Amino acid sequence: MLLWLEALAHNVLIWARGWLSAAAPALAGYGLLRLVRDALSIPGRLCLDAKGGIGMLILSRSHPLAAKMQQALQRLLAQQRTRVCLGEI
Repeated sequence: MLLWLEALAHNVLIWARGWLSAAAPALAGYGLLRLVRDALSIPGRLCLDAKGGIGMLILSRSHPLAAKMQQALQRLLAQQRTRVCLGEI
């Protein structure tokens, strides 16, 4: 069971790297460790909409990769109408 979870986590990270790289080419050269350590660990806050979905994602403005991730996530979440912005966390 543990091996399945490891394989699932690995696949999710590979897919996420592909999606993010397509939206923000600067992230394409990131290895999995750097992706998890630097890009996916940006402090933030989720704001729910009236239906309980994610209406807005706020990323910490002070993180060095926040602007790149904001652009990438905004493109990825455009169809869900989720707004991604930078703010003070």
